[in-house]
Amino acid sequence: AILTTDTVPKLAFRKGKVGGRTFRILGVAKGAGMIHPNMATMLAFICTDLAIASEDLHAILKSGVDDTFNCMSIDGDTSTNDTVLLLANGCSQATIETPYDFNDVKWAVNDVMASLARQLVKDGEGATKLVTLNVIGANTEEAAKAIASTVGQSSLVKTAIYGEDANWGRLVAAVGRAGVPIRPDHLRIYFDDALVFINGQGIDGPDGTRADAVLRQDEYVITIDLGMGKKSAKLLTCDLSVNYVNINADYRT
Repeated sequence: AILTTDTVPKLAFRKGKVGGRTFRILGVAKGAGMIHPNMATMLAFICTDLAIASEDLHAILKSGVDDTFNCMSIDGDTSTNDTVLLLANGCSQATIETPYDFNDVKWAVNDVMASLARQLVKDGEGATKLVTLNVIGANTEEAAKAIASTVGQSSLVKTAIYGEDANWGRLVAAVGRAGVPIRPDHLRIYFDDALVFINGQGIDGPDGTRADAVLRQDEYVITIDLGMGKKSAKLLTCDLSVNYVNINADYRT
């Protein structure tokens, strides 16, 4: 009922146990375009039968959103319309009694939201590829997030992903304009486990061939190792296809 340009429903379900009682979590979401932190034209409703205080729900939701829905980008656009609700009805009578219980519930809710976020990006408007950007080796988490965001919304990077082109130059260019200091001689870039850039230059030979094979997959990881520290960040993104242009050229509200 809430789908617009989505092609499939997004649902996730998990069960857990606290205080000897089983609880359940069900999440549904929609969103296929105008998706970028901080959220966008997205709706997500997560329901649980836990008996849990509202302040605990809010803490779990805030943490989960930061790690999931705010770590994805379909097209770099946002709007004023976004909602994520976490609702509890207490029917299971399962209650949080210890810090371990809290962490178990937090993990289960985060797992539902992570699944929904992945489904949203996979079904992005015109998307044919689901890519996890893994930025590691940063001095600060803020620097890692800035680089992940810049790379994840780069039209040149996203069209290269669509074209299955292992174009490390576009990745390096996006890293370089993210507004944070880097050391090009420390930078390494991988498509899955295929190293394509090191010591300021691209890699040919077997790794280049393996990278071409990786880009033909529907899902893979691009790892950007800055070689400068121990902080990291992840972002889910997708390609920018001809069909995305067609959808949004013809779309009417």
